[in-house]
Amino acid sequence: MAYLSGSWKSRVLHRDTHFEAIVPYDDRLDIGHTGDPKLLILLHGAGGGSRTWTRFSAVEQYIEKKNVVVIMPEGDLSFYLNMKYGMNFEDYIVKELPDLAQKFFRVSLKREDITIAGLSMGGFGALHSALKFPEVFGQCGVFSAPCSIAESGKPKGGRREHQDFSLDDDFWDRTLMCLSGDGRAFPEDTDLYRFSERCCGGEILPRVFHVCGTEDELFDMNQRLALQLSGYKNLEYEFVTMKGAHYFDVWDPAIRMMIERFY
Repeated sequence: MAYLSGSWKSRVLHRDTHFEAIVPYDDRLDIGHTGDPKLLILLHGAGGGSRTWTRFSAVEQYIEKKNVVVIMPEGDLSFYLNMKYGMNFEDYIVKELPDLAQKFFRVSLKREDITIAGLSMGGFGALHSALKFPEVFGQCGVFSAPCSIAESGKPKGGRREHQDFSLDDDFWDRTLMCLSGDGRAFPEDTDLYRFSERCCGGEILPRVFHVCGTEDELFDMNQRLALQLSGYKNLEYEFVTMKGAHYFDVWDPAIRMMIERFY
C-alpha cells in the first residue's frame, strides 16, 4: 500500500481541502490486483479530522491486501450535510469526491464498488448519504452514530466530554444555527429515524453494516435505529454490538469486520 497526504481544489467547497489516502500498491506483497480499484470513503467524527482513522485504528493493515482506495476527507463539524451557514459538505462528499478520486486514482465509480463509512458524526453522514443517494453508494458502514442530532445535543449539565475535547452548549447552538439557518429547530433530515422512513421504500438500497458499543452513551438510540432498519425487507442490514464505549475499542474492530464483509 501507499499512504498519501495531500489536498485538492474543491469547487463545491470553494477552497482547497485536505485528505488522506490509502492506495493499493502490490510491489511488496506481489498480490497482482487487476481492474480498477474500488472506493471506500471513510468519514471522521466531530472534533476529528482526516487523520483520525489512521492515527487510532489499523485500517491500513486491514485493507492492505484489497484492491481498494481509501479516501479520508475533512468534514469539519458539518455532519456531512449542506449547511445554511457554511459549506455544502453533502454535495462535496456525494457529488464531487468520487469524481476526484476517479481522476486521481482511477477508481471504479460503479455503485457496487463504492462504500461510505464513518464513526460518530461520520456514521451519521455515511448513513444519511447512502440512504439518500443509493445510486452512488452500494455499501455503508455506520459506527456509533448520533441518530438524531437534536436528541444527541444539549447533554445534561450542558457539557459532554468526548475524547480530548468537550461538546458544550456553544457547540450545539452553533451547529443548530449552521444547519437550520434560524436557530429554531434542526431540519427534519437530521433525524435518521424519520429520514430512513422516507428513504427505505425504494427498490435500490445500500447494504448497511451497523456497529455500536454497549457502553456507548449513544447505544440506546443506535439500538432503536437498528430495530427500525431491520424491519425493512428490501434493506440488506446487519447490526453488531460489542463491549466498549464511544471510542476505537469499538471502531477499530468495527472497520476490520466491515472490510471482511464488504471485500
